[in-house]
Amino acid sequence: VFRIGSLADSDLIARSLRPFDLTICASPAYLARYGTPEMPDDLIDHQCLGYAFSLQSSEGRWRLVRGGEVHEVTIRNRLRISEARGLVTAALSDFGIAHVARSLVTDHYESGRLVEVLPDYQVESRPMHLLYVADRRPTPKVRTFINEVMRAFGP
Repeated sequence: VFRIGSLADSDLIARSLRPFDLTICASPAYLARYGTPEMPDDLIDHQCLGYAFSLQSSEGRWRLVRGGEVHEVTIRNRLRISEARGLVTAALSDFGIAHVARSLVTDHYESGRLVEVLPDYQVESRPMHLLYVADRRPTPKVRTFINEVMRAFGP
């Protein structure tokens, strides 16, 4: 299984992968209508689109870093969903500013359909791991899968 974020103690073997990079983006039309945030605290007044980790709160915390200084902003989500591609679709449809995986929006940045918001700030990445059951004799399929994952996503 792949896990993004901090790991809890378990009996599973955890292999570190490269960090899961995030970005904050919006469509040019949304930014033309509502303005472009210049500071992290400006996000408070915007329509934000966040990933739903749980149903407990409509608020989320976005962490940005610049010059070693961490800026944590509590935003009110206009939309929270548990499917990252849905967040990208909402951003492309001018719904607001999305907090998503950079890999999902790279092509949209290149085409100009989405614009990186607060590009002078780095969105804090999250650790990513491959977890699997300890086995003295893993099957060739499992061993091959682990080796390919480490080759493709290793640190």
